[in-house]
Amino acid sequence: MTYSEIDEIVRGLLLNSSLIFLPLFIYESLVLDRKGYRSLKITHIELSLLVSISIILAMTFPIPLFDGHIFDLRLIPMLIAGFYGGKMSIFVSFTVMFIYRLYLSGDGLYTMLAVYTFVVLISLYISPKFKDYHRKQKKLIAFYISSVALIIMFLSTYLVNMNKADFSITGLINFFVIYYISTVIALYMAIGLMEGFIEKNDMRTELQRSERLNSVGELGASLAHEVRNPLTAAKGFIQLLSLYPNLESNKQKEYLETAVNEIDRAEQVISDFLSMAKPYIEKEEVINVSLLMDSIRNIMSSYALMKGITIEKNLDFGCYLYTDKNKLTQVLVNIVKNGIEATESGGKITLKNYKDNKNLIIEITDTGIGMTKEEISRLGTPFYSLKSQGTGLGLMKSYRFIEVIGGKIRISSEKGKGTTFTIKIPHGGK
Repeated sequence: MTYSEIDEIVRGLLLNSSLIFLPLFIYESLVLDRKGYRSLKITHIELSLLVSISIILAMTFPIPLFDGHIFDLRLIPMLIAGFYGGKMSIFVSFTVMFIYRLYLSGDGLYTMLAVYTFVVLISLYISPKFKDYHRKQKKLIAFYISSVALIIMFLSTYLVNMNKADFSITGLINFFVIYYISTVIALYMAIGLMEGFIEKNDMRTELQRSERLNSVGELGASLAHEVRNPLTAAKGFIQLLSLYPNLESNKQKEYLETAVNEIDRAEQVISDFLSMAKPYIEKEEVINVSLLMDSIRNIMSSYALMKGITIEKNLDFGCYLYTDKNKLTQVLVNIVKNGIEATESGGKITLKNYKDNKNLIIEITDTGIGMTKEEISRLGTPFYSLKSQGTGLGLMKSYRFIEVIGGKIRISSEKGKGTTFTIKIPHGGK
């Protein structure tokens, strides 16, 4: 085997290695990382597709040795399908490989059948147990199986070509030494990549679980704090009544009313908390958003006038959504009410809506006190409010509902100048 032949073989092996890993790397970059916390797990269907693409790419750019024989690294994606994909991935990848090999034709078909029949059978046996092995054990199993497969490939190639005039056993051995080393190295890399996917998924799942537990702890502490305050006040007034039974009737009435009001406030905090924790859509219908915003303007006008504030509108009457009208009304009323309460007499609230190709956009702008970036970043978190008597749960419910229907809330604000809430909701082309 000449230097140029070795160089050509090495180049072919490097190209094959790149091609079989390319689909997995692209999939990780474009799909898995975009899923965020939802899932990093590759499904059997996805793995079957990726493996099939790798097999076709590897076979399309083979390593030349004998006429009619196609040498490549398709063994690696085949084993990956067998180890990680289960029965479906094994049969899909083998079927794709067999059909494509028939299409390419050539004398090496029997060699391929001998090698990959063994690979399929051993994969079917190993696959159910493979996930329970440690990484080193997995690599050792892969090493043994690939070694036996390559020995079968070597013997089959030798038997098919031994009587040909230009056949060289030395050349075949030299090729298979390079081929064997390249296959084992690439197989180890492939298993490392798949194990990396699995570990990354486990890490994100654990991180997600930890964050949920932290959130539950923080919410529980905040809820306890918010409920304890009114209950403590109510308890104090009730104790006063028991300690001083001869208080004037008007004082008794005042203390009782205050205690009841504080208990009502605690009940409202709990109700808000529960509705925030489990937002749901009760009744969906087609809504003319412009008419809804005009209605909200009318509802909130009296409250605004009491504070010397005007509500202006700039509405596009061709905007429609299919969603829960009552919940959306609650969201918009809550934001408008917050804007009114943050605006001094003589200020104004502006309601605006329009749509682009993807989203219906609602803007609620006030000329109020504005917020800092730090204050904006904390909006929508439980029990954070810029109002002295606020719990922050109303705005948090608004965030959650908009999130449930696939929308987003963005806030821009400048201290002393005012705030704009921008709500974007996908309209589905309606």
